[in-house]
Amino acid sequence: MAHGPAVSRSLLPALVPIVAAASLGAVVARSRALRRVALAATVLVPLGGLGLAAGTHRTDAPARSSPKPGHLTILIPANNESMVIGDLLKDLALQDVLGRADAPIIRVIVVDDRSTDSTAEVANDALASSPPGLHSEVLRRTTGPMTKGGALHSVDVGAHAGTTVVVLDADGRVEPSFADLVIASAEAGVGVGTARRRMMLPTSGRLARLLARLQDDEQTLDGELQLGRWNLGGASELRGNGMIVRADLLAAAGGWSPDALCEDLELTSRLYLTPAGPRPRWLPEVVVWEQPVTTVRALVRQRLRWAEGAVRRDVRITFPRLFEPRIPMIRRLDAATYAAQTLLPFGALGALLAGRRGAALVGSAAVAYCVAALILAIDALRMTQIEGTRPQRLLRRASRAVAVVGFAALWLALTPVAWLRVVLVSGPVRFARTSHRSGFAPPEPVASAGGFR
Repeated sequence: MAHGPAVSRSLLPALVPIVAAASLGAVVARSRALRRVALAATVLVPLGGLGLAAGTHRTDAPARSSPKPGHLTILIPANNESMVIGDLLKDLALQDVLGRADAPIIRVIVVDDRSTDSTAEVANDALASSPPGLHSEVLRRTTGPMTKGGALHSVDVGAHAGTTVVVLDADGRVEPSFADLVIASAEAGVGVGTARRRMMLPTSGRLARLLARLQDDEQTLDGELQLGRWNLGGASELRGNGMIVRADLLAAAGGWSPDALCEDLELTSRLYLTPAGPRPRWLPEVVVWEQPVTTVRALVRQRLRWAEGAVRRDVRITFPRLFEPRIPMIRRLDAATYAAQTLLPFGALGALLAGRRGAALVGSAAVAYCVAALILAIDALRMTQIEGTRPQRLLRRASRAVAVVGFAALWLALTPVAWLRVVLVSGPVRFARTSHRSGFAPPEPVASAGGFR
């Protein structure tokens, strides 16, 4: 997938947040009173990290408020995925729920988005011997923007109450219990949720395996943050592999944005930033495995697309809706706080331009931000042992936390680039697709144990 539709570009909506952040940084750095307030606030940042971490230890389950889903519809957008899609379809054919008398129907729809390889043939072969209860089809898409959101938007999933739609990437892998867990979350009242993403390990290459482990820990840290937000009254964000949304809610939001770089983020905001919209929730018990990127170049390209997609989402949806009084204040505060993170580099730049005192303020804020991230990471890594199933000691978790926080700092370098791309680059949206290949598998000690730790 290469290009999306042309989008209109207005410099003002993207420039205003940049200028505001830089100006605020300069004003705070030059004012003694504001500087003292800001320094005091940096002390509270680690406490915020503790609060988010504490929130993830809550075991509150949503009250049962939804009927048993009529069926599951699993959408798999695919473009030149012949090397990986067969494994995912075999996983879906082995779901524990299939064949049970009370099981819902599972529909699997592969959207072949103009593949030039044998994706359709591999998918049809894998689906040819589908067990009872698994309905499947391969749809060939020939028009529209070549984006993931465009592929998903092209499928009419209906708006029947109770029907649950699941999105899986073609390189994904799932356990036999996956469908059962999705159904359980729907029965418990989760209308919109996102699965926990884990990274498969490449079978060769030291750098590739290191990058895979770092990305796995990064996803676990992201999940800790998202669940903490939800438990504090905010919302988790949908992630592209493992999106779970009730069909009637999806229809009410207008489906996926076909011209979005990150259709998952835009759907999150359109669902959440409405007066009575659902709060998407991270579901750590529902796990999907996926391929990591295994080169530095591919990693930067992927993360730049994600960063630009987040910025475009905030310019198009988040910032305009922050001023909508009908939306609950807690939702607007949560969304504003989360979105403001992408503007931190511009605020730091404004403070640095103010001189030595600004530099001291930026240094204090950076330390506080790192401490908060380390607290979250150390706590989050209690949930994952990619090397095996034995619990890890605190010292081991701490060393991994330092590594993943340093790895995640890549975002601070890429978000200013993403903002500048939104401001300066016109023409079609560039969708930098991540290529997938064979040679990946879930870690053997975890896979052989019949569960994901």
